[in-house]
Amino acid sequence: MTSLRTAALGLTVLAAGCATGGATLQQFNAQGETLKTIALISVPNPVQYTAVDYGSKAGMFGAIGGAAIAADAKTMSETLTKTAKEANFDYSREMQAAVIDRLKRAGYKVVVVRAEREAPHSLVSDYAKVPAGEADALLDVDARFVGYSTYNITDPDFRPYVSADVRLVSAKTRAVLYSEQIMFGYHNPFMSATQLPSDKKYYFKDFDALMADKPRALEGMREGTKVIADHVAQRLATK
Repeated sequence: MTSLRTAALGLTVLAAGCATGGATLQQFNAQGETLKTIALISVPNPVQYTAVDYGSKAGMFGAIGGAAIAADAKTMSETLTKTAKEANFDYSREMQAAVIDRLKRAGYKVVVVRAEREAPHSLVSDYAKVPAGEADALLDVDARFVGYSTYNITDPDFRPYVSADVRLVSAKTRAVLYSEQIMFGYHNPFMSATQLPSDKKYYFKDFDALMADKPRALEGMREGTKVIADHVAQRLATK
């Protein structure tokens, strides 16, 4: 019974972490501050790559069903994490490369700086401690959720789900210039995050099908980093 309760609690925390507490949307004002160089704070890797079957029929059976979903999520997440590591898939590297590439295309000079953060799924809590060098602004991207999930019982396909909080702060004042929570692949009309669709070519009928085509599964997560990076660069466009 204790293990069931622990698993159910874990699923509740996971769902809450993905849906709430993200960065509040603040649009970037291109006329408000001149930016030429952006210091990208090193993007963290998630503790694990996560797979959750929110659409499992087990969800129809209350707490016991929730515990079953959580237990399955634990097993699937361990498998997905092992698969990613064996294939040398690295969210931090992929997201950083995508963001740097898109920002450079948008006309910015980009440097990478390091900073301490409380957890990989959270933004840096104190930007005053982050060295900005000659940069005009600091850009922070976390690893809120990276992996795969289903949506609900009527939409049970596994699809890539990459969610990140993004925040840009002035290097001079540390005032927030832009912030947003972005979700790639997962759609929920009750969430306030910006939701970007994923291509259905990265959908799988179940987790076994996902694991049967590992290259495409990992490409789905990689696509998430690119789409999010494209979106951020568009938000920060000055023309």
